[in-house]
Parts: sequence; structure tokens; C-alpha cells
Amino acid sequence: MLVWWHIVLAIVNLCALHCGVIGMTVLTVIATDPDNGNNGSVTYFLKQCPMKGGRPLFAIDRHMGLITTTQTNALDRETQSEYMVLVQAKDRGSPPMMCTYCSGFIDLMVIS
Repeated sequence: MLVWWHIVLAIVNLCALHCGVIGMTVLTVIATDPDNGNNGSVTYFLKQCPMKGGRPLFAIDRHMGLITTTQTNALDRETQSEYMVLVQAKDRGSPPMMCTYCSGFIDLMVIS
């Protein structure tokens, strides 16, 4: 049984995004499950993700919960300063339990 969500990081280095870094971590989500072994392992899925040019702007590492950028120079704070992703977590129990969805907000900020 999935218990809760933790949003760990929601700060983006705008300079790195404008330099076109693909694979930069912009958000980490963590779901915990008190079960032991595989029943306690959690897999993450992006259920809603902003698109640009018909392709998602972000991807999620299904085992770590790291949300990363997928396109070069796709995020521009001047046209959109915030993006929302919808994440779902599922454990490996039998039957698998799914957590309610978690919304994560990615704010583009200038960091000096």
C-alpha cells in the first residue's frame, strides 16, 4: 500500500536550460511504501506532461522519480515560467497498488 508523496526539489537553473542541456533534473518525486521486498518497490509514471513540437518536455526515471528535460532550448521563462506534470506511482505488490496522482510544478527561476 502506497503511503505518501514527497516533493524533493523544484528549483531549475535557468542558465543551464537556456544552454540546451538535455537530461537535466528539474524535479524529484518520492513515494514510499512500507511493504518489504518487491512489494515495497515503487515505479513512477508521467501521466500528464507539457508538450512542445508534439514531443514531451520532460521524462521520468521510472525507478528513481527524477524528472528531466528532454529537448534542447525548449523551456523559455519569458514565454512560460511554470510547468505542471502529473505523476503516478505504482508498487510491485500483487495486486499492484497505485497512488493517487501527484502534481509537480516546475518553476523557471533566475539563479545568481
